Amino acid sequence: MPRLRPSKAFLFAGIALVGALAAGAGRAPHWRAEMVLSLGEGAGARDVGFLRPDEASPEGPMSFAVGAAGDVFVLDQVNARILVLPREGAPHSIPLPRATFQDLAPDAGGFALLDRLAAGTIVRVDAAGKVRGEFTAARSGAPDPATAAALLVRPDGFWLAYGGGWLGRVADADGRPGDARAMPGVPAPDGRHVRATLARDRRSVHVVAYPPRGRPRRLATVPMEKEAAQVDAIEVGADGRVYLAVRLAADVPSAAQEQVVVLGGSGREETRVAVQMPERPEERLRVARLGEDGNFYVLATSEGGLVLWRVVR
Repeated sequence: MPRLRPSKAFLFAGIALVGALAAGAGRAPHWRAEMVLSLGEGAGARDVGFLRPDEASPEGPMSFAVGAAGDVFVLDQVNARILVLPREGAPHSIPLPRATFQDLAPDAGGFALLDRLAAGTIVRVDAAGKVRGEFTAARSGAPDPATAAALLVRPDGFWLAYGGGWLGRVADADGRPGDARAMPGVPAPDGRHVRATLARDRRSVHVVAYPPRGRPRRLATVPMEKEAAQVDAIEVGADGRVYLAVRLAADVPSAAQEQVVVLGGSGREETRVAVQMPERPEERLRVARLGEDGNFYVLATSEGGLVLWRVVR
């Protein structure tokens, strides 16, 4: 995997914060976060674009994905491209038809891209960036696509994640409008759905499991070391583990952190890892997700670009 050398200040801060595993009963000491790659700022082969106009909102990379082989795909919308960083081989780019996409997801040999603001559509492209189709992301009775927090591609179609941890189906697998289904949280391999919400005092996160039949039950209440700003991601792995990424509030932007908490399938906390997440003015839709390779990743800002971390055992 190609890497760029991060700044010394960021590296030392990362050593202090990343891989710091919380002590306590039941938490495995062998989990850690390792740096996968570092990206600079610009339009080069190992850079991502940032835009800071005087009279408009600043922009930067909005999302990322990781393929089954460990290849990394960064949505570099300022440069109107997907930056591809293979596990082996040289990085390259996939050109995009416009620079207004906010999320991407692997989709049948190519990608699905969410344009939630400018067009309110989902665009499908092949591995070379050629458009295969485009359809509306709006559905009657569903929230405005502009409020979507993520795009998911499932065997049964295209789904959008909205605030409060709910998913809504906007199209079938061929991109045709289908039945307007909704479900809580994210799907688990055993047929359940798992949803995470902040407690009222923002000092803990409630994780609730919704079985295919019967009443939902609280899987865990996860305490936070300080007040939480938001839940950035909840994902369930093939082994049933629940990965929770929570942004912690910070008085100083440079001290902000992402807490990754790993729960066993029964809800028992196995470990937690703190990743430095310095706040920058650019909005980002996806900062943490489960890769198709089965690992959980956090895409963090740095002084000069982005750094991708992988939570491993």
